[in-house]
Amino acid sequence: MTFVRGRKAERKTVIEEDEFKAMLRRAGEDQPHEYYALRDRALLCILWKTGKRRGEVARLEVADLEVDRERGLLHITFTLEKKRRGSILTRRRTKTLSLEDPYVKPILEYLEYLKRLSPGCRYLFPSTRWNPLTGALTIIGDRHISGVQVWRIVTRAGPEAWPHLFRETQGARVVRRYGNTITGVFAVKQRLDLEQIQTAMRYVERYAVDLIEPEENVL
Repeated sequence: MTFVRGRKAERKTVIEEDEFKAMLRRAGEDQPHEYYALRDRALLCILWKTGKRRGEVARLEVADLEVDRERGLLHITFTLEKKRRGSILTRRRTKTLSLEDPYVKPILEYLEYLKRLSPGCRYLFPSTRWNPLTGALTIIGDRHISGVQVWRIVTRAGPEAWPHLFRETQGARVVRRYGNTITGVFAVKQRLDLEQIQTAMRYVERYAVDLIEPEENVL
């Protein structure tokens, strides 16, 4: 973990689109089975478009994805878990993406492949076993991958990235769109499903660029 903290401390920027495209390319290379290439690309695209936490992505079920082709939308419903005085409270939050978005295509390709490969699979990103001697892939549909596995998928595709950096990136993209405004604060809060407005304000403080209007008749 020391290495990871050091890498975080050294990095000063969020993920830009060119870097993400390179991560997608690497995710599809040198994989032992086509399944892993499709899975990793889909997982990265979900992180990129939603900025959700790695545990929330890992826990996604196949039923949490609803494709509305009539309206051209993909609905992804996440389960958020919050610890409260020894208990865990859960909430459901849905993010909606356009089917025209190029980063939605890898998600749909993987979803269709998984349904063909393992009908009845419960989790979107199930645990697997790969036998390099026989080339056999086993899908364990009633158990999802761990947060550590999500971390490994991300760092394999981008050695200078980690899962939470996608969350920072989404926050930064929202702030860049709305600027240092109250609208920007609430947009960050909604996009990242934050409980506290103060947390959203910290994103704005980090990523907003102050625009100084030229003054007239300055002596």
